[in-house]
Amino acid sequence: MPQIVTLRLDGRPIAFAYNLALEGTMHCYRLAFDPELYRFSPGLVNRFDALEYAFADGATRIEFLGGWSATRSSSPTARSRSTRDSGLRRASPARSSSPRG
Repeated sequence: MPQIVTLRLDGRPIAFAYNLALEGTMHCYRLAFDPELYRFSPGLVNRFDALEYAFADGATRIEFLGGWSATRSSSPTARSRSTRDSGLRRASPARSSSPRG
């Protein structure tokens, strides 16, 4: 079942999450937010709202689509090269690579 969760500020949508629920799993498909408000993390707030709704609807698993898996590549070199080529940074538990600081 599709789920759209919208975060509004003064009646104006500032973030949305589009998810798909199937057999107790919520698949996080798309998240977007107003870039002018990035410093307030509207996407993160919206994601938390979506998670709360999913668990209330009986979800027992959350799938954040697009992450690395063993089937995509088992080679650390390939993963490192792919991440570097895409311009993405991998976050570590010790520190964040967020541009927000």
